[in-house]
Amino acid sequence: MSATSETKIRLFHPPVCSESGINAICRRLARHLIRLRSEGPESPVQADLDDFEANMDGHEADMEGFEAFEADMRGLGLEQLDWQRIRHRAKRIVARRRSANQTSLRHLAKERDKCDRAALLQLAGMIPAKTIADEASADELAAALHAEFPWMGTATTAVWHALRRCARRGQPISVGPLLLHGPPGIGKTAWAHGLAKALDLPHCVIDAGQGLSSMALAGTERGWSGEMPGRPLQTMMSSRIANPVIVVDEVDKVGVKRSTSGNSLAFQPALLGLLEPGSARRWTCPYYRIGVDMRHLSWVLTANEICFVSEPVRSRCEVVRLGDLSVEELSGFARRQAIRRGLPMAAADAVQCAIERTSTTGCRQRRLSLRDVSRMLGRAEELVERPAMH
Repeated sequence: MSATSETKIRLFHPPVCSESGINAICRRLARHLIRLRSEGPESPVQADLDDFEANMDGHEADMEGFEAFEADMRGLGLEQLDWQRIRHRAKRIVARRRSANQTSLRHLAKERDKCDRAALLQLAGMIPAKTIADEASADELAAALHAEFPWMGTATTAVWHALRRCARRGQPISVGPLLLHGPPGIGKTAWAHGLAKALDLPHCVIDAGQGLSSMALAGTERGWSGEMPGRPLQTMMSSRIANPVIVVDEVDKVGVKRSTSGNSLAFQPALLGLLEPGSARRWTCPYYRIGVDMRHLSWVLTANEICFVSEPVRSRCEVVRLGDLSVEELSGFARRQAIRRGLPMAAADAVQCAIERTSTTGCRQRRLSLRDVSRMLGRAEELVERPAMH
């Protein structure tokens, strides 16, 4: 049994509703009514309905197909009065949905906004959010993550408690915000990738060290040059999952940019509204100009120097202090990666010997990091694959 399952949440405020036609809604209501009247999942009526549905896929808007569908539904027990009630209910649903969309999407009524309107309609109604099946599953996921990154035990423990809390409350998976700070090259970003993989969640990495402005997080207002939604919302829309993992790498290296009009585009202040659960619940996207429920995101921020992270950002995060890796931890990482790369035992032993020799002789001007070990493994892989000279 999978360690994760799904629930449904409403993403947009005010709500965005599907624009299905009356015939499509009639089909759904008719099928639902037939199921309610059937004796059980093994009944002949239920079997006939399942077989009919399998043959009707892709014909929701076909009027001729709908007339055939109506005739077959009558054969399964729906009378004329049932159909009158179904069509009356379908018309009311369509009218209410159109009224709701006139409120939420009225600013996207022009022809040039057609693609953006369609993008929002793809996430209309309730969309999936991953959940933890139970506390035992949370234990297993945390144990697997710890086995992969044993030197990140403090961060994994924080995730473990968060997962157990989500399992107890039956809430969507939401980890953090976590602020991991420690020396470069110890695998902070790799651990965040591993977290998303363990939880089977989509994720995106925003490299704040590249000098990105707040536009990478929140997006830009319509009419600006390079207008677009922010990366977190893009990830939600492309994956159709309401609670992806968002990794903000090197948050201590961001600065303040200014637009040509002189407006501040600071990165860290843009985080505050997304990290605070109260404001994230109805966060407003400047591009789509609609409220979005962003409170279920899992946030992992990384920093080498925590003193350069603003106090408001730090106060909204669980700060996790990480130290340098020991020789044993580096050797263990090298051994696992060597097995993964399919290196022969002799090559793996050579890399481990190099790690131990470098650490004991002190011949390096700087400490050994995971990046150094990865380069050693890459060099060993090249040597193994090099053709023999005769």
